[in-house]
Amino acid sequence: MTARAAAVNALSRVMDGGYSQLVLDGVLKSGGLSTEDRAFCAALTYGVLDRCITIDYIIRKISAKRASQLESTVANSLRIGIYQLLFMDKIPAFAAINESVNIAKAAAGEAAGGFVNAVLRKAAGFDLSDLPDGRSEYDLSVRYSCTPWIVHRLCTDLGVDKCESTLRRFLSTPDIYARVNTTITTASAVAKSINSQLGCDGASIVNERCIKLTGTGNIEQLDAYKNGLFHVQDLSSQACADAVHAAEDMKVLDVCAAPGGKSFTLAENMNGRGSVVACDLHPHRVKLISDGRAGSTLTMSQHR
Repeated sequence: MTARAAAVNALSRVMDGGYSQLVLDGVLKSGGLSTEDRAFCAALTYGVLDRCITIDYIIRKISAKRASQLESTVANSLRIGIYQLLFMDKIPAFAAINESVNIAKAAAGEAAGGFVNAVLRKAAGFDLSDLPDGRSEYDLSVRYSCTPWIVHRLCTDLGVDKCESTLRRFLSTPDIYARVNTTITTASAVAKSINSQLGCDGASIVNERCIKLTGTGNIEQLDAYKNGLFHVQDLSSQACADAVHAAEDMKVLDVCAAPGGKSFTLAENMNGRGSVVACDLHPHRVKLISDGRAGSTLTMSQHR
């Protein structure tokens, strides 16, 4: 399976109700892809999900059919093709088009392949400046690929100007932060380990418990990650866990814990002394907590 075919497979399953991270993890584990292809597949999958409303608008503008009217593999072949053509750099147009055509053809026949080929050749000439440029909620939804009800709520609560600036930030590449396991190490030591392994400054210290990661590549390949010295966690999640003020010898209940990041942070704040009961409704999500814990030195109780 190619990286593009794996992305189409993942997208079809997510749009059928699957949880994106779980679906993509499963596809990547079973796809037999190289490290580079795994990264490309993930970039395509998350990229299309981020830009799906905009992409579907473009399909509607240049095609006789809406994406929702197409068989899922055909629709997602179009989506990954358009995403590569209009939103990714250094992807040859012929590669984006030909692979999408082959995926659609294999799934739905020659006619589907011909349809995808025709639409993508039109899409290659689409100018993103032709997207709606007004200030209506519809225009903002299309331009920033945001669900209409969220746009409505933001406009109502913040006003149009702040709504648009917020939506613009949604599409920017977020910084990656990590919570250091301070029960066994320090932020300074983890940053030094990562930078030594990379041969460059890929980790910088935010505070005594947090580091920022930049240009590290596959985080799972870092020795510090493999040894349970940190887990990826954004600043807002860290602040949420810190607001509990968990201390040694306390018993803390996390009632909706999967995949477990805040539970790990709570346990670290307790210096590994006390008890964190991490719960989730679904068994497969409880397993995510267990899998995450396996890479750390923390002991926790887990419950469905």
